[in-house]
Amino acid sequence: MGRHGQRPDLIERYGFDVKFAMHYVRLLGECRELLREHKVTLPRPEKQLLIGIRSGNYTQEQVFEIGDGLACECEQLLEQSDLPDEVDAQLLSRQISDAYQYHWQAVSTHDK
Repeated sequence: MGRHGQRPDLIERYGFDVKFAMHYVRLLGECRELLREHKVTLPRPEKQLLIGIRSGNYTQEQVFEIGDGLACECEQLLEQSDLPDEVDAQLLSRQISDAYQYHWQAVSTHDK
């Protein structure tokens, strides 16, 4: 790992940080899905594209083109979005807490 998160080995091999590029496209895809469908699917539906980017099958210019298209689409969706401007932190905290408790109960039941 280089300074400021750069990965010199990837930059030397591919000409740019393909791991960063993959995350860039992944996050924009998640943003688009959240704005469009109010959910985020895991694993990602565009998994093959992301693997291709991470594997160096796309040039930096191609990644920027994909990212620019997604960012433009996200901006348009944001203008039409009915999602609230702010997160309900208490609701989110309860959801996370409930998910952890559900998981821990399932694990402890399974271990018995």
